[in-house]
Amino acid sequence: MVKRGCLIAVLACCVVIFWVGEVSALVISAAAPDDSISRQIRAGEYEEAHAAAKAALEDGQGPRQARLYQAGVAGLHRAAAMSPGEARTQAMLDAGLLLSELVHASPQSRLGDAALVELGLLHHHLGRRELAERIYNRADTALTADLPLRNRLRDLQARLARGQTP
Repeated sequence: MVKRGCLIAVLACCVVIFWVGEVSALVISAAAPDDSISRQIRAGEYEEAHAAAKAALEDGQGPRQARLYQAGVAGLHRAAAMSPGEARTQAMLDAGLLLSELVHASPQSRLGDAALVELGLLHHHLGRRELAERIYNRADTALTADLPLRNRLRDLQARLARGQTP
């Protein structure tokens, strides 16, 4: 039997959730470093975080998987804040490429699972309901014991089913 305090401590070490408006992002602190890029994402500084993560990727600084995740999440939130149009769509697709690379490179990792949820969210934002649903379903199958991420996925699936934006 797990004591309540121990369970809370374990969950606190594994996941940090933050909300920005109606868009949520999940940073898995055990997998993504608690560095300046993650702090910029938590602070809603998506332009800066995206630029820093992309530069770190190009320079080979830090764990590649974490940088892909950070660049993808920051790019997604940066794009979500843009006015609808071609630039927003292109920014979303660019973020999707980063997240897709992570999903394919680390399909059974917690960071890969989180990227899969974000990829579904991206397609949800683009109005690609059927694709978002398929990705959410794949994420649902892939997720194991990460309760906060599973709960977030359930919320996104419910929003999609009700025809709501993420």
